Amino acid sequence: MHELSLVGAVVDEATRVLAREGASRVLSVRLLLGVLSCADRDALEICFPLAVRDTPLAGARLEVVPEPLTLRCAACGAEARTWDPILACGACQSGAVEVLGGRDLVIASLEVQ
Repeated sequence: MHELSLVGAVVDEATRVLAREGASRVLSVRLLLGVLSCADRDALEICFPLAVRDTPLAGARLEVVPEPLTLRCAACGAEARTWDPILACGACQSGAVEVLGGRDLVIASLEVQ
């Protein structure tokens, strides 16, 4: 389960933000979870309380927001957002697409105190 290491990285980054901002604790964490991120939402939610125990994030609320796949077609120029993890243009069916978004796990925001 690599989600535990992903949540560990979130804890590390949030701890750096706390130090930089002079805050004492994190109240909430909002993550964007891309369709192609290869992370499981349920596993992230299960791992979060374990990873934040005895850290400045203990007791913080986790919000995981799904993010669709965003593609641009090199053949026809169409851009599209989709929840289907299929790397093909919905307009012309070309496989020559560029992934513009939806493959990452991103800390969108932290609420700190």
